[in-house]
Amino acid sequence: MTTLLKRIAQLEPAPPWSVGAVILTLVAAFIAIIVGTFFGFSIFGETASYRDIAGWTVSMVLIIGLVWQTRRRDREWLRLKPPSTPLPLILFIAFGAAVATDLLGLAITGVVLPAAELVNLRVMGIGEWVFAIVFMLIAQPVAEELVFRGVAFPVVRNLFNPWGGLVISALLYALFHLLAYPISNNAAPAVGLWYSLLQPLIAGLVISAVRAATGSTRAAVMAHAAFGLFAVLKLLLVVSG
Repeated sequence: MTTLLKRIAQLEPAPPWSVGAVILTLVAAFIAIIVGTFFGFSIFGETASYRDIAGWTVSMVLIIGLVWQTRRRDREWLRLKPPSTPLPLILFIAFGAAVATDLLGLAITGVVLPAAELVNLRVMGIGEWVFAIVFMLIAQPVAEELVFRGVAFPVVRNLFNPWGGLVISALLYALFHLLAYPISNNAAPAVGLWYSLLQPLIAGLVISAVRAATGSTRAAVMAHAAFGLFAVLKLLLVVSG
């Protein structure tokens, strides 16, 4: 444990982009969410329950393209190389963290709901399952980790300090989720607060810790995918139960 904490506290060199570039990337990512939402509404109409998640999938593709192009001269600083820690082990640990986080949410709210991104899926047909799996396991982990753990994380940690930067990185991630994937107004305030802000905050802390400990954004993508995998499996249990 001591070795792990030392690895998390170790500060990596600052990347060759500025705080301003981080802010612009975050703003552009949120604009991509708006564009994707409008796209989903325009293409799939108001009645399709997968309208939002289909649009958000398009948003993630836009975000990946944005980061890949704006960082084309310094992509090695995104830390996308495989970590020394086996990726299946990271998947297993992060999946356990996702289960523990969900049990904590059940104890706090007394309510079992799908993840905020999936809560508006009313009827689970083929389209809903396809978009849920592609979005939660591939598109969202890659896009959001490029932004938050690839671009923002090293800058924030160098701007503040290793531990403070880790927390702030997770908070930025949680605030993005709060704005991008809001829970329905019908939910109780405590439930909405948990699923829209606190649960993503805990997930962000875990994923940021993985990024710091391994020095690899690819490891962070795998950890994020583990949370997405749990969310899809939980959706399956909610629908079938």
